[in-house]
Amino acid sequence: MKKDLKLGLPFLYTILLIMGLGMVTAIGFAGYYQSFVLVAILAISLCFAHLFFLPAFLLTSLNIEGKTQLWLHNPNSSIKLLLSKWIAGFLYSLGSLSLIFIVAVISIVNAGDFQLAFNQSDLFFMCLVILGMSIYFSSWIFFYWALYHSMKRIAWMNKIRWLLLILIWNGWNVAVYWFNRIPIIDALKRKSVISVDHTFTFEGNQHLFQASIERTDISIFTLLGYFITFIAVFLAASWLLEKKVEV
Repeated sequence: MKKDLKLGLPFLYTILLIMGLGMVTAIGFAGYYQSFVLVAILAISLCFAHLFFLPAFLLTSLNIEGKTQLWLHNPNSSIKLLLSKWIAGFLYSLGSLSLIFIVAVISIVNAGDFQLAFNQSDLFFMCLVILGMSIYFSSWIFFYWALYHSMKRIAWMNKIRWLLLILIWNGWNVAVYWFNRIPIIDALKRKSVISVDHTFTFEGNQHLFQASIERTDISIFTLLGYFITFIAVFLAASWLLEKKVEV
């Protein structure tokens, strides 16, 4: 995992630099207009942007590995190889998100009436949801990357790989849609519902910014489905990598 942590440092530094420049610019405007609202909005937006941190990190790391081809000769199992990258990406994502979360909390506290929209616990819950979604998408990055390069071996697939990936994604979504419409599945989803008060919604324009925390229902059965999908897709990607995918 040390290699993957080192491999991902340039990506981490780039993200931190971008966030730092953004926050410095926002603070400059905040000082000019005597309002910290802009800083709070940017900090919260950067929290949302971390939805793509882990997937982007993994894709970057995989592409670097693909250029060197060293992982093809690694004696470790494909599961260990992918898990090492995932852990490295998760640690960097968690660290970066924690940093911007702290900045967001400080900004909200200093933004006057803005802090009435939601408190620190609401923001914390939002960050947990973002991190969870990012983790789920990360498994699909592994799978699609491995599948994309696996199709390179087959001549007729090589020319339409992107089209096939889009069709697979759409086919998966259609299958999930019809699966959820099965009566027994729908019943299980309804019976495992819990209410959560931390759903963050906002709307704004140049004259108004309004945020609110609303109650929503979350199905434990649906969350379990996402977890099973994550494991299945990760194992499928590992199996494809075990075939020594050539890039």
